[in-house]
Amino acid sequence: MKFDSKYQEILKNQTLFVKEMLKKSGKTDEEIEIILEKGWGKAALAGLVGMGALTGGFMKSKDEYMSKHPQIQSRIKDADIKPVNKEDKKEEVSVPTKRENHGFSQDFLNFVKKYEADNGFFKFAYMDGKKDDGSQRWSIGYGTLARPEEEGGKVKITEQEAFNRLIEELKTHRNRVLSAAKKTNVHLNSNELDALTSFDYNTGAGRKAILNCRGKKSNISNYMKLFKNFEGKENIGLMNRRADEVGMFANNDYNVNKKLTSNKKHINNG
Repeated sequence: MKFDSKYQEILKNQTLFVKEMLKKSGKTDEEIEIILEKGWGKAALAGLVGMGALTGGFMKSKDEYMSKHPQIQSRIKDADIKPVNKEDKKEEVSVPTKRENHGFSQDFLNFVKKYEADNGFFKFAYMDGKKDDGSQRWSIGYGTLARPEEEGGKVKITEQEAFNRLIEELKTHRNRVLSAAKKTNVHLNSNELDALTSFDYNTGAGRKAILNCRGKKSNISNYMKLFKNFEGKENIGLMNRRADEVGMFANNDYNVNKKLTSNKKHINNG
């Protein structure tokens, strides 16, 4: 009787586990209830056998126990629980999602990173035009504003740090665009929001594009094209970027279609 009392205790504790196993085997909730109600805990016994618990301490072999209790074998068969072969389990691959990138699609991030640093990132700060107050602007990583101690290329950053800073700055510019859209009662779909976020990140004028054009989308596209000058002169890199941002805005095109030349320019601090 010592064995029976211990066994019943284990049987009780495994009920929830076995229910889950039955669900995974394709049983409906109604079928599971019938299985658990017919006979005393045959599904729980099936779970124990599947885990090899009977061989762990109470009996030297589950087969020995089954031979003495043939009625249990039929109950296990009815439960139809198949053991899981660990070797058959496919390895799960983690795929980045928009949520993991704080709401930004990978296509959008690739677009911005391509225009800001072409095929890499800047470990050290570089001179990148002027700030609104006329002082020298230093950028780093993927075009983010360098910190004072990094100006002059004195301190380097890692690629992960560059990415983290890019995300934080893009979130700020996206919020600026959303605020303007809300104020003018204009709905932006995802590609329009992305295009204006990139535009605002580069020029600081994404919010103005919406407010000045009163949310009229055809006017917004034309307004974006005006920001093609750097230090008073037309810049081929900015012209390329504007064309691609307009393509994203109007046609949902995230490709970098133009030849990259002198792209690493920020018109202002935004």
